[in-house]
Amino acid sequence: MSYTRNIRFRVTSLQYQIIKNKAQVAGYKTVSEFVRDTVMNIDFSMEKLIKEIHEIIVEEKKRK
Repeated sequence: MSYTRNIRFRVTSLQYQIIKNKAQVAGYKTVSEFVRDTVMNIDFSMEKLIKEIHEIIVEEKKRK
C-alpha cells in the first residue's frame, strides 16, 4: 500500500515512550504502523451509542 498523506501531532517524551513501548510489545516494527493500526481499528460502537442516547434525551426534553 502506498501512503501519500502525513498526519503530524505532538506528544510529550513520556507519551512517546509509552506509545513506542506499546508498539514494540505488540510486535510492530514502527511507531507509525502501530498508531495507524490502532486508530483505524477503533470501535466506534460506543460513539454511536452515545449519539443515540443523546437523541433520546433531546426528544424527551422536547416532549416536556
